[in-house]
Amino acid sequence: MVEPKFDDYMRPILEVMKDSDLRRNPEIKALVLSHMGLKKEDFKETQKNGNMKYADNINFAISYLFIAGLLDRKARGTYQITKEGLRVVNDPSIKEINEKFLRDTYPEFKERINGSQKKKAGQGVNTNPDQLTPMEKIEDAEKIIRESVKDELLAAIKSLDPFDFERLCLKFLLALGYGYDASAGDVTKKSGDGGIDGIIFGDKLGLEKIAYQSKLWEGTVGKPEVSQFSSDFDYKQCAKGVFITTSKFSSEAIKFADSKKNLILIDGDKLTDLMYENGIGVQIKNVIKIKDIDSEFFEDLE
Repeated sequence: MVEPKFDDYMRPILEVMKDSDLRRNPEIKALVLSHMGLKKEDFKETQKNGNMKYADNINFAISYLFIAGLLDRKARGTYQITKEGLRVVNDPSIKEINEKFLRDTYPEFKERINGSQKKKAGQGVNTNPDQLTPMEKIEDAEKIIRESVKDELLAAIKSLDPFDFERLCLKFLLALGYGYDASAGDVTKKSGDGGIDGIIFGDKLGLEKIAYQSKLWEGTVGKPEVSQFSSDFDYKQCAKGVFITTSKFSSEAIKFADSKKNLILIDGDKLTDLMYENGIGVQIKNVIKIKDIDSEFFEDLE
């Protein structure tokens, strides 16, 4: 049997989710296989990480549909079809639902898959999957996985209560190398000073204080909140301030922060990006080693 490609699962996933029920990942897999007239026993191929290839392909398809906005993640590993997903799967004029369709239909999906890197002068970005080199396909896949994990990270963070989010922000800053171990008494977990949630020390002598503010918000953080935080950490004679939120900052707040040389704003996207890059709240699932020919080895033989 020739195993289906990952985007062969996209329409079946939407078909089994049409009733708008919330479903966890294992249930979706089982329903998709049943819908396609397949059984687990039909599959033989495994990945190097030990997972069955069909299972990883379905996970991949779910991630694509989620990033495109056709599925919504209500909790970790739990999904529900969106209004757009229902529109697409019920539209008889849409013959194929695959990666090309998602790229052509949803600019935000295409942007996220291609990454934030814009075209360089005189150098185009190849967006045709059939024309990608093997290395480009690997890089493409890594971007998809990255975005999916970042979305899961943000969902997990938003499920915390405000105090736990403060603790996460503390661990986040310490993991980035700002401040020292809280158990040594270098960190004030809850200062009670206005908008300051904690103060860490940038050096072992405690000469440089860095204040941080954490806001577990859904709405946009505006200039008033950022300005108040700036005043608060200036009053406490902190050298720097870091404002961390799960949402976004308004353009006025960003402009105000840009005018301050000692104030950094971290929104939900930047927070999850830094956590992913620095291994905070994530773990390595698999490592792929790409090898190239060693020309010097053969030259030494001559």
